[in-house]
Amino acid sequence: MSYKDKFDELVKAQRFEDARALLEENKGLAYEETFYFANMGWVLNHIGRHQEAMSYLLKGIQNFPDDAWMYSQLGYAYNHNDQNKEAIEYLLKGLSMGHDEPWIHSELGWAYRQLQDYKNAIEYFENALLYEPDNVWVLAQAAFTYRDMNDKESAEEYLKKVYALSPDDDSIFDLAMFYKQEMRYTDEVAILNEVKSEQYANWRDFEIAYAYNRMDKPKEAIELLEECLKRGRDDTGLREELADAYMLVDNRQEADKHYQIAISYFEKALAKNESDSYWILQDMAWIAHKQDDIERKLAYLDQMYAIRQDDAWVLYHYTKAYGNQGKHEKALEYCEKCLQLEGDSIELLSLKAWNLGKLDQAAEAIELLKKAEQLGRDDEWIYNEFGWDYSELKEYEKAIEYYKKALALNDKDIWTNSQIAWNEGNVQKYEDALRHFKQAENCGRNDGWLYANIGWVYSKLNDFRLAVHYYEIAANQDYKEEWFLKQYEFAREQLAQKTAKKDE
Repeated sequence: MSYKDKFDELVKAQRFEDARALLEENKGLAYEETFYFANMGWVLNHIGRHQEAMSYLLKGIQNFPDDAWMYSQLGYAYNHNDQNKEAIEYLLKGLSMGHDEPWIHSELGWAYRQLQDYKNAIEYFENALLYEPDNVWVLAQAAFTYRDMNDKESAEEYLKKVYALSPDDDSIFDLAMFYKQEMRYTDEVAILNEVKSEQYANWRDFEIAYAYNRMDKPKEAIELLEECLKRGRDDTGLREELADAYMLVDNRQEADKHYQIAISYFEKALAKNESDSYWILQDMAWIAHKQDDIERKLAYLDQMYAIRQDDAWVLYHYTKAYGNQGKHEKALEYCEKCLQLEGDSIELLSLKAWNLGKLDQAAEAIELLKKAEQLGRDDEWIYNEFGWDYSELKEYEKAIEYYKKALALNDKDIWTNSQIAWNEGNVQKYEDALRHFKQAENCGRNDGWLYANIGWVYSKLNDFRLAVHYYEIAANQDYKEEWFLKQYEFAREQLAQKTAKKDE
């Protein structure tokens, strides 16, 4: 039996190391034919020794420059050594020389995807599928590429094909993560419930709990996460998710307990892993943010800033933290730095506008809000901000216009109804103002400011009996603004005069 036949037998038996040794024994024949170089490259590729494979294949191509198969194997070796540009060069060379197999197209798809050239990647993945339409690896890679191209429909279609062909935990995971990314949590839960293996029970239940928190089902999330704890899973992710769930059910004490445990785990990791300190501190800062502990959040941000002074995440959260503290000039300082790094974005323009508004720079704030609106922001928040800033400029009609846009999105909002009413009062639309003040009351507002303003509207409508009634409610709530006290006294005088005239 020739050494070539022995080699084939060893390969069929999956004795790849023995096959390599056999080739080495017969390397004296290497310069007479391609068999040695080509198969040595193939074997080494097969057992994951790609660097070595390259050396043999490069020498083989030098000796036998017309061997297309060796070019393809060399491309494979480069691909799996993360040298994707070189891989493409040799794989295409092999194709151009006539060696056309499905795996070559798959490898080209992979190489292009790693280089984020998604158009070419999908072309070669689809080529491979023409030969092997049921290849689950290629289908999955095509799905991920379509997702990268924002072709969500095709991505889902291909992931479903993978699941249909191979309904294992890997295909369930891929489809579930797609639904998670798309925030389709009902679909995510449905597919995750297909995981039956106890080996993945903790992973399954954690991901379902994550989805439940975002579906406003925190009680169900808590039940699953507590089960994970009982089964032995205990990490920062689980503790943080459990804390989030307890926050959603207004159990702040239990939430803080789990947040603190997560922090203690992060602190241990920080002590052991200096290279990942930035990312650990980021997680800790985020927990402090969720706890509304601004001082602690700032302490973590300071440590992160010492590591990366040009990091947009740090600058953005500095802006948020200082803004929430009422230190708006400091917030704007960091917001400007972030804008220089990131350029105009809806979030950053909105943040800058909000802080400017708090510093009585309403005109400048409005210009930024207009930019954010042009970029696509059209939510309740921006319309309320427009309303606030126009009101500060005493452009009350314009303020009312924007506040009503916000109200159209949420007619039960106490603050918006209150602001519309206040601005309507300033343009003498007293009946409209009264209606919106009453709406704010119906939605749950019952403070001195509200009743003082309702009293003021009734006073403007010359109904001093009701004016005094509401002023008294405000006074009983210890409302003592100077304007209110003057108006209260005036209304009482007017009511007394009318009562006296009536008695005459």
